[in-house]
Amino acid sequence: MAQDLNGKWKLDRSENFDEYLKALGVGMVKRKVVVSMTPTVEIQQKGDHFVIINATTFSTDKSEFDIGTPFEAEIKGVTDGLMKNTPSVEDGKLVIASEPLTAKVNPTTTKREIINGELVQTLTSAGVECKRYFKKL
Repeated sequence: MAQDLNGKWKLDRSENFDEYLKALGVGMVKRKVVVSMTPTVEIQQKGDHFVIINATTFSTDKSEFDIGTPFEAEIKGVTDGLMKNTPSVEDGKLVIASEPLTAKVNPTTTKREIINGELVQTLTSAGVECKRYFKKL
């Protein structure tokens, strides 16, 4: 079972985000726009069922899935094309492994967990790791 991630969260700070986007395969112009955004993430969690809504001034993206059941989605505003996403729980963390289907980017992994009251999102692609910290609203 994943930690309780329920709530609405606002990005507070990021570490190594531009380098992660570069490793993912995002071009310079798009990286500059994405790095400047301050997203809000809403997570609705009921057992192994999740709804995650990412909102920025430019787009809103909703993913709904169950642990262990792969789903297709795109990372709006970041990638053009679909990714195959496989959600799991590892040591209480929500982990989503994403492989490109039609998107022209590298595979990536997203881990979400609560540390000291913050939602910490760890992103990894091509050996580059980024951490993004969200405060609860």
